[in-house]
Amino acid sequence: MTLRTRFLAFDDALAANGVPPCSAWWRKGIGEWLDAYERAHILELLACVGRGAAKSTALYKLALFFTLFGDFVVPPGERHFAVVLSRLKEEAAKGITIIAAWLRILAVPHHVAGDVIEIDGQPRGIRVVAASVAASSGWRAFFIAKDERSKWASGGVEELDAGEVDTSASAMTATHSFAPVLSFGSAWGAFGEFYDAVQAGSDDARVVLGPAATWVAAPHITEASCRKKERDPRRFAREYRCDFQAAALAVFDSADVEAAFEARGTSRRLGPPVVVIDASSGRKDRFTFAIAGFVEAPRAVVEPSPDAAPSTTAVVFPDDLGVLEDLRAFLGEDDDGGSTSDAPLLRFDVIDGFEPELARRLGSAGIVERIAKVARKHGARVVHADQREAFTLASAFRAHKLKFVSHDWTATSKPQAVEIARRWLREKTLSLPQHEQLRRELLSFEERIAPSGAFTFGARGNGHDDYVSLILTSALANLEGGLKGARQRAPLTVAPSCTTYRSALDF
Repeated sequence: MTLRTRFLAFDDALAANGVPPCSAWWRKGIGEWLDAYERAHILELLACVGRGAAKSTALYKLALFFTLFGDFVVPPGERHFAVVLSRLKEEAAKGITIIAAWLRILAVPHHVAGDVIEIDGQPRGIRVVAASVAASSGWRAFFIAKDERSKWASGGVEELDAGEVDTSASAMTATHSFAPVLSFGSAWGAFGEFYDAVQAGSDDARVVLGPAATWVAAPHITEASCRKKERDPRRFAREYRCDFQAAALAVFDSADVEAAFEARGTSRRLGPPVVVIDASSGRKDRFTFAIAGFVEAPRAVVEPSPDAAPSTTAVVFPDDLGVLEDLRAFLGEDDDGGSTSDAPLLRFDVIDGFEPELARRLGSAGIVERIAKVARKHGARVVHADQREAFTLASAFRAHKLKFVSHDWTATSKPQAVEIARRWLREKTLSLPQHEQLRRELLSFEERIAPSGAFTFGARGNGHDDYVSLILTSALANLEGGLKGARQRAPLTVAPSCTTYRSALDF
């Protein structure tokens, strides 16, 4: 009986007891690799599939299959392992629980000790551990599996350690010439060893499956359902369609940026405006500031209906309101499409800044004095900023009877602020005055995936993002409740991506 036939029978046995079977895509791909492994000792299998397509499940099944049926010799007195390296400790703990349940289904005597499953009566076992050099040292292994290998550097595995983990993991198999080495993951950044191997495809040393979209590898999941879970087209392409993301991409859509600068007319404020600043380092960057606050959306335009009696009017709403269905419901739109209230706008009345030379000449005290004068003119009493020079600036603004609120930029808060700003632009919630430098900065603002797997944001090349930072700080202030106006509403929680945050309409 071939390995392919035995694996399919093994999968069928689990399925007969309620475990979801591998999809046809997985069965075909794994079968082809098992044929190559048996025929030509092709040890490596790589698979790149979209989120939710049972990557971990396939790895666990193969680890258990080779533990029970693999042709490996273990010397007397030793115990060797199938080792599954997960990105995070929590994922590893989940794997142990799943595999142990399968062993009970198959009536295989075993016992669990921490991150190890030992097969009773056999010198074999399974270890599922968080990937690290220490975890992949000191053991003998006849099978290695790397879960979410594409994202190791973005989670529990440090960037500099990832390559060493690979080396150490392979060294664990030194006594087993035909130990399989599997690496599964979803698409991530277009760089790194996993990306290079997937792009190169199958060869004499490895079999590569994919890239395959979620709904291809797991047909019970539809493309439509994936699109509902992720509205951002770039993230949808990366997470579900399995397209590797370029190292740098423009954050904001150019059409959305242009729409934000269109004239919206004057509207009643929904609360007092605030001052938003981006302090200068005193070198080559500007010290920028803005006056911003939520205002009512433009009123519907009332025009005579050509088909009605002279006394009848028809209501025509501007095309640029861009209110999504979930926000319509929040704002009280009825089922017939008639809206009982309109989405407010975050209007920036003033956007200005001090060039580096002028900023150095004025000093922080002179800059604060000028900003305070503008704030008083517009009725603003609160200043929002990031943590740069917060202690000094708080005292300076306090002297002008302005409250200073500092918001910390962190690895979590900045991506949240960027996502809120992107949503504001997409939904046409931002109303910006004509400002060419801000326009250029918005169009050249980039999202990058660093080699560590972390997201970074900034201007393209040697450009600046001093004015874009005003919008991001406004988003962070809104996230933390700093832009609330006169009307209070329960915050709308939305999750267009993996991040949850308050809506731009939390005013």
